[in-house]
Amino acid sequence: MGNRKTRIGQVISDKMEKTVVVVVETKNKHPLYRKTVSHARKYKAHDEGNTCRVGDVVKVIETRPFSKGKHWRVEQVLSRGEITGKELAESKKDDSELYQA
Repeated sequence: MGNRKTRIGQVISDKMEKTVVVVVETKNKHPLYRKTVSHARKYKAHDEGNTCRVGDVVKVIETRPFSKGKHWRVEQVLSRGEITGKELAESKKDDSELYQA
């Protein structure tokens, strides 16, 4: 079996059951203009214990497909994100606005 790919990223959504969305940002130089360009890629990762929260920095590893779009698994939580009460209140307010319409 070959080496599995690993990525380090930040959890941006934990609203699904046993699944988190992790954003991985990379920076590369543009081949012609030599300017540093940042790219962001989102991965859905399996979180067996529902332990990850928004803002956590996690290490994800490539694995067998769990579903159509989920091919990664959370291997380790590197650091816990700190979400303030204000951010939590804003996120709940945004959710309530969606249901009002």
